[in-house]
Amino acid sequence: QCHGTDGRKGFEELAGKSSSSIYEEMKEMQAKAADSNIMNAHARAYTTEEIKIIAEYISKQIKY
Repeated sequence: QCHGTDGRKGFEELAGKSSSSIYEEMKEMQAKAADSNIMNAHARAYTTEEIKIIAEYISKQIKY
């Protein structure tokens, strides 16, 4: 909901951002306490492989 299913909505537009950047940000969020931020809790629920897939998908979305 926060970024939309294509990374083009909400708090931060992620569409078109490099997959490595998205991946690194999500891995950093995983390392933080889940209760410190809603995104940290979401990131902790994904496996490393799922984060790679999400990062790749969002990076391929066209930025408006």
